Amino acid sequence: MTSSVLTPYPDVVWYYLASVSTQLTVQGVGLGLLWAVLWRLRRQGERWRRDQDPAIQAVGLLVRHPFSSALLLTIFFGAALYKDALEVVANLAWLLLLIPLLRLLPGLRLPELRLAFVAFAALYLLDRLLG
Repeated sequence: MTSSVLTPYPDVVWYYLASVSTQLTVQGVGLGLLWAVLWRLRRQGERWRRDQDPAIQAVGLLVRHPFSSALLLTIFFGAALYKDALEVVANLAWLLLLIPLLRLLPGLRLPELRLAFVAFAALYLLDRLLG
């Protein structure tokens, strides 16, 4: 049985977030720096998207959406900062991960699969919220 993202103990969540404020600050600064680097690479990304190598084309697509790419990497690698995270906080992080994934993955895959990917993301969201 999965637990819902919504918790009956919001005070516990706020207490936990206050206890990891240093890690949140580090993660926020990392997000800003990564976003700035990827923003700077956007022009170079135009040339990468026209390259013959599919791997280089994929990198070009990632810098096309610098904030989404930075958010994806920050949330994904931020899990190392929060090894003892409450389940509700971890669930919220996974839900936040859907935002950049919905922007990035359709560009890396066949456009026909976009609707299916959005449908699966919506089902996952409903499962986590109502679970």
